[in-house]
Amino acid sequence: MNHLIWIVLDSCRWDSYDVVNTPNIDKYVGRVEPRYTYDSWTYPAHLNFLAGLVPHKNLPYQFASRQYKEEMKKWGERLDCDELRASSFLPRFSLVPALKELGYFTKGIVSLPCLNHKTLVAQDFDEWEMMNRCDLVWDITGMMEFDISYFKQGMYRFSPWDSRASSHLFFLFINIGNTHYPYGLRDLPYISGLHGTLEEEKKQQGGKEWFEEEDFQRMHRAQCDQVRVIDEALGAIFGACPENTYFIVCADHGELFGESNYFGHGPIFHEALFKVPFVEGRIRK
Repeated sequence: MNHLIWIVLDSCRWDSYDVVNTPNIDKYVGRVEPRYTYDSWTYPAHLNFLAGLVPHKNLPYQFASRQYKEEMKKWGERLDCDELRASSFLPRFSLVPALKELGYFTKGIVSLPCLNHKTLVAQDFDEWEMMNRCDLVWDITGMMEFDISYFKQGMYRFSPWDSRASSHLFFLFINIGNTHYPYGLRDLPYISGLHGTLEEEKKQQGGKEWFEEEDFQRMHRAQCDQVRVIDEALGAIFGACPENTYFIVCADHGELFGESNYFGHGPIFHEALFKVPFVEGRIRK
């Protein structure tokens, strides 16, 4: 059976990834392809992921029910586990309990507040780490490397009487916020209403109502740059992983940088919000 590491590049739209060289992901996992996510913002997109639904191919002449069933079945192939079938996800329609039933230790490391430990996203995991910032890819990958080392050394996190202690399998679910606003930039103009109620004091001091075109262009370039940063940071993770590790790398949704007068993501319908990068495969040493 395979370990599983699922890495989500929060808000990374397809063309932000596609224009960047990602030598580590290409070498160890495979070449990226465009797919379509089920939702346009972080929280519901992650709920879909943890129901076992990766970004889809948007295939014509297909019934949705058949596609869902095929997607559930594919998990057995990913993890090299005949016991993991479509029926394993029922009745909860949830990936994490299905993996725990097979003996996986499950841990989430996330960087967006809407994925905090009290949300439904986190409830079934054995451990959940909340970084609460969007520029900590090196800290996040450092934590991943520690966890991988922990398991490779046989240092189980289970009580001796826990049946999972003998399986020595892990599932790491990682949300990386570097590609989320503010994309690593420190000097973006203050925009009234962008940051919500926590910025009430700044609102009273005034601010611009919308970004300028050069702001949008700079933010898009910065998101592309963060993809490079993430790929570089992941090099150490790929090198540390056992050979029976299966990776998924994708985005939860895209981002709009002024197209059709939209910015960001959420209550917006636009193809750039739904077209995301996706790559998966067993690690290639």
